[in-house]
Amino acid sequence: MDIFFTFDYELFFGNKSGSAEKCLLEPTNELIRIAEKSKVSFTFFIDTGYLVKLNEFRKKFPALEKNYSEVSRQLETLVRSGHDLQLHIHPHWENNIYNGSAWVMNTNRYKLADFSDSEAAQIFESCYEELKKHCPPPVAFRAGGWCIQPFEKFKSSFIKSGIVYDSSVYKGGSRVSVQYDFDFSSAPSKTSWRFEDDPLKENPSGPFQEIAMTAQMLSPIFFWKLFLLGRMNPGRHKPVGDGFPLAVPGYRKQILTQFTLHCTSADGYFASEIETASRNTAQQNSGNEFVVIGHPKAMTKYSIEKLEVLIPKLQKNNSITSFTLYHAAKRKK
Repeated sequence: MDIFFTFDYELFFGNKSGSAEKCLLEPTNELIRIAEKSKVSFTFFIDTGYLVKLNEFRKKFPALEKNYSEVSRQLETLVRSGHDLQLHIHPHWENNIYNGSAWVMNTNRYKLADFSDSEAAQIFESCYEELKKHCPPPVAFRAGGWCIQPFEKFKSSFIKSGIVYDSSVYKGGSRVSVQYDFDFSSAPSKTSWRFEDDPLKENPSGPFQEIAMTAQMLSPIFFWKLFLLGRMNPGRHKPVGDGFPLAVPGYRKQILTQFTLHCTSADGYFASEIETASRNTAQQNSGNEFVVIGHPKAMTKYSIEKLEVLIPKLQKNNSITSFTLYHAAKRKK
């Protein structure tokens, strides 16, 4: 299989965004170290709206000038080390401000569907142009909060910018709240497919390819164990990031009382399930792609150690790749 380890490079979006040092720089350096040890390339989906806002406020606030400089240097290091930087947009940054000491998050307009067509196109273009300052032109995209629907908000921007791949969908996923709105229940039961107007409708001649995030069902027991480990051994299981996630009312009760579908993840204790998910995907024979999602801010000592051991095991019978490498291989055929 072609295995993609993808990491959404972003701050937190709750009441406390966390620092660039703890949410981005420190954990990403650990991921660079792990990748170098096994000679693999990871994909980092860069939340480029954050970079756009740093540019907007950094001349006024020295702390943000420092953040922009440090993040830019890390992105350069990632590219130099052979990693993949791709486009990730959380459009709510359009409405966020820096008050001199912290980011004030406004998530009332959390997805591109919350903006007019012209606003959505402008946000996409400004993010695309900002990311190009730090890496080769991106070929892949992941929507913030997985909110890739309705795709008409994205299609013209994909074409204009040369985006070929999307990785926002996971089979069976759905969430509707004030911020989120996606339903992937009708997605093909495949690991990847081509599409044109709707990422859930396969079109073999379509100009875009969905490389779906791998999904797996997790039991309440898994989450009870996750929470207990966090309380009993926070030094090993507490995320490196120092912010708070966006609240999803009723979410904790749901995962503690019923089986729930989740993306296969490298975050914290979720990393314990990657190997099982990879075996299940191979046995299902539904395609050749296996996509793991992670977030530097959600890395823990446990997940870092787990990845360090797991990646060499997965390499034995699989190819750990990136979207750029995958794209180059496709073009050679």
